[in-house]
Formats: sequence, C-alpha cells, structure tokens
Amino acid sequence: MRRARRTSKSATTEKRNLSKEKKQQTGSLHSKLRGITMNMQQEAQFFVVEGTIQAMQISSGSVNLIEDIQNGAFWTGVAAGVGGEAGVLANSASLTLYDGEEVEHMALLINDRLAIGTFEWLRDLMIDDDVKLVVSETDAGPLFVHAILRKNDQLLWTPLCVNHTRRGWMLHGVKLGSTGLLGMILMFGSIFVLDEKSRPDGPWLLFGIFFTIALISFVVFMSTASVIHQGDYAEKIFRALGVPKADRFQIKPYSIFNLHFEHAEEPFKKNHIYQFSDALYAHKLKFNLP
Repeated sequence: MRRARRTSKSATTEKRNLSKEKKQQTGSLHSKLRGITMNMQQEAQFFVVEGTIQAMQISSGSVNLIEDIQNGAFWTGVAAGVGGEAGVLANSASLTLYDGEEVEHMALLINDRLAIGTFEWLRDLMIDDDVKLVVSETDAGPLFVHAILRKNDQLLWTPLCVNHTRRGWMLHGVKLGSTGLLGMILMFGSIFVLDEKSRPDGPWLLFGIFFTIALISFVVFMSTASVIHQGDYAEKIFRALGVPKADRFQIKPYSIFNLHFEHAEEPFKKNHIYQFSDALYAHKLKFNLP
C-alpha cells in the first residue's frame, strides 16, 4: 500500500512538473511574439497568393490555435494532402501569432500551401471563398498572412492598427496636437477673464503656457513615433495589392464599422474589415488615377 501511494504521489508530481514546464514554454513563446512579428513586418518580402480556401481552422483570441492544430482539428480531411506538417505549422504559429480578446487566429490551406494569420472577426470567411492573400514566407515553412481580400464582395481584412499610412499617422498627430492647443487656448483664455487678483503673475503664466506647449509637443511626438512603423506596414500591404500612390491611400473611412454600423453584426469587431473597392475608387478619383 505504501509503495502504491508513493508511486501515485510521484506520478502526480511528475504531471505537475510537466504542466509547469509546458506553461513556462508557452509563456516564453508568447513573450517573443510581438518582436518577431515586428521583424516580419519590416524585413519580409510581401507577395500575393490567389485561390480558393481549401480548408480552414479559426480560434478566438482567447483560445490557443496551436493546441487546435496539435489536436488535429485542422487536419481532419486534409492530412492526406499535407501530412506530416502539423508540428511545423504549430511551431510557426507559436512564433508569429499574438493573443488578445479582440482578435481571431486562423490556419488555412490555399493552393496546397499552409498559411497562418491574426485578424478581427474571421468567422465571415468560408471554405471555397475566392481570396487574394498578401503573404510573406516564414522560416518554418507556412505562409504568414498580412491581409485578406475576398474577391466576390471586395472585403479586406488587415491586422489591428494597420489602417493608416505613414502620412496618415502624421496627420493624426497633427490633429491630436491641434486639439491640445485648442484646449490650452481655452484654458488660458479663461484665466485672462478672471479678476486681476485671481490672475497669476506674468512669469508664472508664461511658464504655464510654455510648459503646456512642450508637454503637448512631447505627447504628439511620442504617440506618432510609436505607431509610424504601422504606417509603413500598411503601405507594403497596399502596394502588394496594386494600389497606386499607396502612401496616400486612405482605408479607415471605409471600414464596416464606419459604413454599416447600424446593420452589421458585431460592428465593434469589424473596425479592421474594409470595403476595399470603394476605398480604391475614391482614391483614384481623388488623385485622377487610371
């Protein structure tokens, strides 16, 4: 009996240790995700793959797509054509996908090639949809998807925060700074209408004005500098899709969230799904492009 209890305790301890090791490995992998994805955005060569979706597995942001792949959910009915690559895809997914409640992960098969990516509200995509993917190669083998354009309705999926070019983010910073300056004018303007007794002395007033201007400038600079790489990322996607003058392309006004807020299902989850054909038409009309 004692030996049986000792064996049971040792087995339980081993299971706990294995579970801890697995959690540590998963945590260390996810801690590398954003840095690796950033390198892919900056260094990878983007190209387009066109075809129909042959198979697809989608997991919500709070569910681990890697476990679904390893458990075989994605490979049911597909393994005969791409057998032996489940481990490769799982390893690649662990290094390139990032987690979050607002996103969904996908693994799909197109032209007998495996591809992975992270987007909003992927459940609108279906098997047999005719799509154009903006992708790049990964060291592990599967393609990494940067954008999805469904041909029949021209809906475009992009990653989170990829909705401005570099010029767009700069204009966003200018608008942010202008709002701050307007607030400063209103604040100090109200000071001048106060009684002379309540009004601060000249040196202190000047110090307050200059300090506020410096603070606004710093906030605008830091907020723009932290996202300017996303503008470069967006331009690479638009160029791959054949958009002329991609650095001037404006896609954000044509999101499902902005266009069909009242009628769309879960509109708050469709802020990065766009009506690409409408945006491209307006862009060409604005710049008189063929």
